[in-house]
Amino acid sequence: SNPINITSCGQLISPNAYYQLVNDITGGNDCVYWNEDVNNMTLDLNGFTIEGNSARVVSATCFFSEIKNGTINSTEYNPYTALDIPYGDSCLLKDLKIKSTYYGIVTSSIADRIKFKNVTVIAPIGIFMDGGKVNMYIKNSTFIGSETGLGDFGIFHGGSQFDLITLEEVNFINYTEHIKLQDTFQTEYIIRNTHLNFTNAVPNIGIARFITQHLVLINLTNETGSPVAGAIEIIQNGTNLSTISEVEKIDSNPTAHVFAATNESGIAEVFLTEEIEIKRTFSPLETQLVTVNPYVLTARSENVDNDTILDFGAINSTVRINIPLTFGGGDTLPPCTILQMLDLDYDGEGDSRDAKIITKYKVGQNVTANGTKGCNALRFLPA
Repeated sequence: SNPINITSCGQLISPNAYYQLVNDITGGNDCVYWNEDVNNMTLDLNGFTIEGNSARVVSATCFFSEIKNGTINSTEYNPYTALDIPYGDSCLLKDLKIKSTYYGIVTSSIADRIKFKNVTVIAPIGIFMDGGKVNMYIKNSTFIGSETGLGDFGIFHGGSQFDLITLEEVNFINYTEHIKLQDTFQTEYIIRNTHLNFTNAVPNIGIARFITQHLVLINLTNETGSPVAGAIEIIQNGTNLSTISEVEKIDSNPTAHVFAATNESGIAEVFLTEEIEIKRTFSPLETQLVTVNPYVLTARSENVDNDTILDFGAINSTVRINIPLTFGGGDTLPPCTILQMLDLDYDGEGDSRDAKIITKYKVGQNVTANGTKGCNALRFLPA
């Protein structure tokens, strides 16, 4: 369908539609907004800006929808927000700049499967999670407290329970604290290639887990160094596989037993846990640091396997591992002799019977293979 052009503030009313700005727009409260009946839609800012000076600039009940490619700017200091998501499920925020003098983004009630990709938030409080259940994945994004001084919190996480927040390649700049926990019952942060200072992130009720992971790039090659396709089983050393399903165990490693597969270039990517920090609200506060044992990586391809040990140690960046696989049980076949190459029926002679096989193949008749010769084929220079 054709895009629906937006030229001024107003309500979006059509589900399954593609809305796009064609100019900058400015307004008051809820300059652009839509309710839960408008789903499976796209709001494309098209490189333009939505600006407002009241409580919410954009209010998005964002179900199976996407907001992308532009700027949302709140210009008033009162506890206002640039982007408000009162309800959300499967909502993608992509290639956005969110600016505010107070809250950048506010979520409330249900905020499930909210994804950030390449989003910059400039606000004293980057995200304010105000209750409800939160499942959020933030990738390749930056939070800036202030362009001139310090902001309060990159993430203010309050009033919710059983939440999962994943941070991958995320930067926090100019904040007094990266994260604040307030009235969160059970919260889990997965931290991937991200520097998150959670020293002062103390739950006043319940339990918080901070899981530090690293990206591991696995390269499978054969004995000649060429890439091969294969699968990798990864097990944390000492893991009892019969109890791996006990996810309720608070100090369990979510990557204690995982699988990965290579692409056509022989490369597999997987995030593995290095350590888990657990904070429990008792009197006094209890903090537990769980260091993960080394991993055993078993690579398999064409009934050949090879084990490699991975110990993170003091690693704090992407890990690259090359796992060579030797095929044929490690025995290299000898090169064929010229006679073996010419002896197509493998009767010990290069004669007219072999020439007939070539003739049949050349004229398109069926030629059937019958076993192998136990040697590596040779290449010849042109006659």
